[in-house]
Amino acid sequence: MRRRCRELSLTRADTMEAVETLRVWKGEITDLPVGPAEDVYLTIPRRQYSKLSARIEKNTDISAPVARGSAVGSIIVNLDDKEVLRAPLVALQDVAEGGFWGGLVDSALLWFE
Repeated sequence: MRRRCRELSLTRADTMEAVETLRVWKGEITDLPVGPAEDVYLTIPRRQYSKLSARIEKNTDISAPVARGSAVGSIIVNLDDKEVLRAPLVALQDVAEGGFWGGLVDSALLWFE
C-alpha cells in the first residue's frame, strides 16, 4: 500500500528551539525566543506540499515581565489560502523587568513605534 499523505511537524517548546525572536520592551533582554507550545503535526494530501504556507501572527507590544510559556502570538498554517492549523506561539524563556534606565529608554522608544 502506498502512502498518500505527507506530514509537517514543528517541535514544541521543551526543545528550546526558537522559531523566531520577538522584541521585548522594558526587560533585561530585548530579544525573546518563541516557539510552539506543544508538538504540532499536520497531515496533508499527497502532492499538496507546495501549496502549504505558514506565517506567524505576533503581539507587537510585549513588555516585561514575561513568563516562560506565556502566549505571545500564533503560528498559522494555510493550504491553498485556507487556514488548516492554528497553534499558540509561546515564550521559551522568562524575561525579568529591566532596570530604571532601560525602562525609561524603552518608554521613550515606544512613543515612536
